[in-house]
Parts: sequence; structure tokens; C-alpha cells
Amino acid sequence: MTVVGVIIITSLLLSVVVSCKKSSIIKLNKTELSLNVGDTYTLIAIEKGKSEWTARNWSTSNSDIVDINVFCDFDGEKCTVTAKSGGTATITVSRGENSAKCTIIVILQPVEPEMVFVEGGTFMMGSDNNILEQPIHQVTISSFNIAKYQVTQKEWKSIMGNNPCYTQGDDLPIYEITWNDANEYVTRLNEATGKNYRLPTEAEWEYAARGGKESTGNKYSGSNNVNLVAWYTANCGEIQPVGSKAANELGIYDMSGNVWECCSDWYGNYPQTPQTDPQGPISGTYRIIRGGGYNSYSDWCRVAMRFRVEPDNIISSPGDCGLRLVLP
Repeated sequence: MTVVGVIIITSLLLSVVVSCKKSSIIKLNKTELSLNVGDTYTLIAIEKGKSEWTARNWSTSNSDIVDINVFCDFDGEKCTVTAKSGGTATITVSRGENSAKCTIIVILQPVEPEMVFVEGGTFMMGSDNNILEQPIHQVTISSFNIAKYQVTQKEWKSIMGNNPCYTQGDDLPIYEITWNDANEYVTRLNEATGKNYRLPTEAEWEYAARGGKESTGNKYSGSNNVNLVAWYTANCGEIQPVGSKAANELGIYDMSGNVWECCSDWYGNYPQTPQTDPQGPISGTYRIIRGGGYNSYSDWCRVAMRFRVEPDNIISSPGDCGLRLVLP
């Protein structure tokens, strides 16, 4: 073989090697993935034959279904996928003309609350403790079911696909939400279950907190000793697991303390006359919250205590707010 022939063959071989180095094949560690709402999973991009490092492009076909967060570590470039709502989305990673896809199927599996039946009856609502709780007036309430516990972070994540809480745990109550957030959760839960959950009216809330027909007339929900039934500023410094204090007469937990609870009513002054299943004013500026919280004074944990908040503001005072559900 001539010298010219050797040079030509060598040049061809080098061209092939260089061509291979420039080509790139991207793969993902998963091409199809099933998640529940609130779950997260890390996709890993595996690439062979890249000639130099440049950032890949990651995208989702539906940001309402999944959120993505791209990051790098010693193992390379990765993408954390967080399931937000039921449905299907495609995650695509690409560099130049090369790409790989993963189909994400998000399954909505709502975690529903345990309910307690509250037999209807008549009670005296309000107190002489402060002007917001006056006048004491007679209220008759129809029977209803109320959640045994405050809505937990596990229940919230199963519907909303996120957890806004600073302190997190499945058995901790949801907090750091607005009244509007709570109402949105109820709407989505009903869409997922076909049921008719709602926030309690203020009158329903107080009737249940007092123990309904089983009431023994306690200052707090279940006792005159606040430490037996409530987490509040003097006995804790942060959110506590639901149901970790004593229940009230109906077997309902944390209606005093832990987190404030949203009621459906607009804020308004109490009426003078007897009421039957009152709904509160038809409109207003503020919504009602009840029960006190982990950073509240004991007086704020009384069953008659009422507080008002703007519906679109996260509550910084008097404390963090969560919710409890009612099912007629």
C-alpha cells in the first residue's frame, strides 16, 4: 500500500472517530412513570458521546399537572418532578437535535377525613367575655358530620399536590394558608370525591366545639383546663400532630388550639333574636376563624372566641390557620 493510501485511510478513520464523538444520544432513567398527587420523583438524563458540556433543556407539556426543577450534582444533570394534579404530562429533555421523553401519569387519590356525627340541637351561642362575642343568643342547629381532626398535611397534599408549611409532617395540620386556599381545597376535594364537603358555619363550629348535646359547659373544647385539650403558646412552641391532646365530649380533637380553623361565614355582628342554622352575612370584608392556635394565648382558645381575617391573606396574627371539614 502506498503512503498516499495509508494517509487516506487514516484520515477516514479519524473522521469516523470525530463524527462519533460529536454525536449524542440522550436517555432518561424512566420513559413512563406513575405518581400520586403530591409525590416527587427525580429523572436522570444519561447521555453518551457528547463532545463537550452544555446545559440541556428540560420542559413539561403541562405545568398544571407537574412542576419540574432542574439541578446538577456529582452524578450529572437531574430533574425533580412534583405531581400537582391528576392527569398526564410529558417531560422532555433535549440538547440540540437529540431528546428523550418521559410520560408522567398523575393519579388523584384523595385522602378523606374521618367524620364524627353531631346530632342537632339548640344552644346559647356567644359569651359576655368581649364585645365581638355579644349578645349571647339562642341558635338551633340541624344534624351534621364534622371531621374528627383538623385537615392534615397528608390530606392536603393528596388534593393540592403541594405543602406550603414550614414545619412538615403527614400527621401535622395544614397551616400557612389563606381562607381562599382552604376554600379551593374543599372545591378540589369535592371534584375528586363527588361529595359535598364544606367549611363549617360559625354556629356549627361553636356547637361542635362545645360538645353538642353532650356539652358539659366547658370554657375550652372538652375541658376547663386548657392544657388537657389545647396546644397553645404556654405549652408548645410549634405545630403538633393532630389528636395528641384530649378530645371533647363528642370525640373531636383540637377544636381548641394547634391551628385556627376557617369557617364559611363572613364576619358580622351577632343578632339579638333566636336563629336556626345561621349562615352569617351574605357579604363582607372579613371571614371568620375559630379555635386559637399553637402560638395563641389561652383566652383565644375558648369555644366562644371569634376572630376575623381577610380571605386572601396568610394569617400572621393571631396565628397560623388551617381548616376542618363538614359533611351534611
